[in-house]
Amino acid sequence: YTDQQVVIDPCLGVTEPLETGLTVYPNPAVSAIYAALHGQPQGALLRVEDAIGQLVLLEEASGELVVIDRNELHGPGLYFIRLTDRSGATIELKRVVVQ
Repeated sequence: YTDQQVVIDPCLGVTEPLETGLTVYPNPAVSAIYAALHGQPQGALLRVEDAIGQLVLLEEASGELVVIDRNELHGPGLYFIRLTDRSGATIELKRVVVQ
């Protein structure tokens, strides 16, 4: 028989994480790409880059939904949707195929 000590730490609640991030749909895209923004910092930028990293489109990520028309892109292929802060640091990166 050994002495054991039990410590009970009462939990006062669970904090739900804030929903943040970038959702890109549909994938593959045919006519438009929708970029849904969740809880992004003020002044965030949405960069669309082609498969070799060339900047195709740059928009301020204002609001909760950015619509990218297929006609604004270089044609079918792989694109990267990059959400950055004002300094250029990547917050999130998504890939999307345009048919």
